Amino acid sequence: MTDHTDIRAENEQRLLVVTIDDERARILDFDLHSRTVSDSERRVRNDDPWARNLRTVERRLGHDDVQDLVPFFEETARVLQDEYLGRRFVLFGHGDGKSNAAAMFLERLRDHHPLVADAVIAQRRIDLSAATDADLVEAAVSATEG
Repeated sequence: MTDHTDIRAENEQRLLVVTIDDERARILDFDLHSRTVSDSERRVRNDDPWARNLRTVERRLGHDDVQDLVPFFEETARVLQDEYLGRRFVLFGHGDGKSNAAAMFLERLRDHHPLVADAVIAQRRIDLSAATDADLVEAAVSATEG
């Protein structure tokens, strides 16, 4: 039988971070109490290159179709629900408005995956192309404290 206090204490020493843009999601599980911050990572990719190309063209033409991201968002939600159920996390994206895949993903979670949406501690913006794992940990810890 599992001792729930042991699981809770272990989870308090870990920090789950999800970064998402319209091409990939990274799920990082940081161990905050190791001598150096260590992590395990799970990647989910939007495997539909046609959708990515189409979204780029549509953005340039002003006809951005968010529906192209639905299968990718669904797969990411499934991974979070199946592999990280009960773990709370900080969600990071970049951009504003429709360019912020994290905001769109969170909206999708609220509408279709309330258990996963309830696990979101905070949703923040960060430059994903430049952020290191250390930057993500620092921003996530800051988001959980504030």
